[in-house]
Amino acid sequence: MKIARWTLFIFIIGGSVSSQAYSIETQSIQDKINKTIHLADETARDNHSELIGELPPLSTNQTSKYTFTLDDCINFALRNNNNIKIAKKNIVKQNAIQKVALSQLLPSLTLNTSATKIDDEMLKKISGTNGRVTENLWDADATINQTLFAGGKNLALLQKENLMLDSLKKKLKWIVEDTIFNIKTIFYSALLARNRIEVQEQLVELLSKELISEKNKFKAGVVPEFNVLRAEVALANSKVPLIRAQNSYRITIEELRQVLGLSDIETESQILLDIKGELKDKPYNINLDKALEIAQSNRAELEELYAAIAAQDKVILANRAGYLPKINIFASYGLANKNLSHTFYDDAAAGWKVGALASWNLFDGFGTTAQVEQAIADKNILKTNKSNQQLTIEVEVRRAYSSFVEAKALLEASTKVTEQAEESLRLAKASKDAGVGIQLDVLQSQYDLTDACNNKISALYDYNVAIARLERAVGK
Repeated sequence: MKIARWTLFIFIIGGSVSSQAYSIETQSIQDKINKTIHLADETARDNHSELIGELPPLSTNQTSKYTFTLDDCINFALRNNNNIKIAKKNIVKQNAIQKVALSQLLPSLTLNTSATKIDDEMLKKISGTNGRVTENLWDADATINQTLFAGGKNLALLQKENLMLDSLKKKLKWIVEDTIFNIKTIFYSALLARNRIEVQEQLVELLSKELISEKNKFKAGVVPEFNVLRAEVALANSKVPLIRAQNSYRITIEELRQVLGLSDIETESQILLDIKGELKDKPYNINLDKALEIAQSNRAELEELYAAIAAQDKVILANRAGYLPKINIFASYGLANKNLSHTFYDDAAAGWKVGALASWNLFDGFGTTAQVEQAIADKNILKTNKSNQQLTIEVEVRRAYSSFVEAKALLEASTKVTEQAEESLRLAKASKDAGVGIQLDVLQSQYDLTDACNNKISALYDYNVAIARLERAVGK
């Protein structure tokens, strides 16, 4: 991967995008979320299809390196992230539960058969002299059963399962949104660590050159040995933050692998992951009131609770069906014979029968009443959860907006400070070259510029994360 080189003298922000372009990027992310939910629907219809990533096949003991952009990470995670996989499989499971509920509204066809032979001694004792007990008995029949009325219970349960399916789809949506936010945060953290490595490497390189220069001057008798010692100490100190930045980058890449679902264990090979991208100063504007309004209508967590509350209404209706009678009808056609010989079919009696069965549980120990009360209580709990979620979302939006305002102000301030630090280093080096300044001024200016560059990188990171957090808060 080609890595852009940053100098300590000129720090250039890696490009910018227009508000229109950023709007298109946001819409693209939303399209990916909707596509993922659509894929989950397809999976529910065909649970034999397996959603996999687009990595080429890896052989055992093979080492492969992949370079991902932010969009690559998002696309890969939508297919391979374990939390998303679990959410999709829950939709497949709920689709099966929905079919079970539908089956209760359809007729059932049952085939029954039985054969009986009574022991001779037992037959003699129970037959006596006044009657005759059949020694052998065989019968078979096919019966169709249909529920005509169950107090609306079966229909209510089917509607409840439909609403629960919709609730799980909304849950998948916010899991996808959470995953995308996590990917952005970790990806930006990796860019932050990588950029800090570049800045620290530039500092180490400059201080190494400074040390060589001071050694040469010392040999020429121009400067005392103290200048060489000071340069050596400065170079050693500059390597500490470089080592920390390198370790931070390694850890962040591992965290990115986790959220992507990219595992060495499953592929039985070593996968090396790298990233491609830059932290950018993207123009972004949103009004707090508008953000609050969008969040209350867009957040999938609220949509999930709305569907769950509607499903609980159907549970209440299904439980109240226990107060009402139940009516079933049936029709059957069968054969019966008392002879189990090879001619039993020819001698068998054939016929049909139809009937209806009605039952009304007049007293069940207040079990139905308790079930209705429990369902109502569950609904009230969901409504309280909804109110709490609305408050949580409001606070989340306000915090995210406040962090965005802070990050934007810090980015503007750090940009100005970096420009001033660059000018200060230029003047310090010019003074030293002219014989007016001293080495300490140059070293201090170099450290000041390094701090300014690191602060600007941190400000860019905070700004990009603040945008991602605000978008997550409003449900984009």
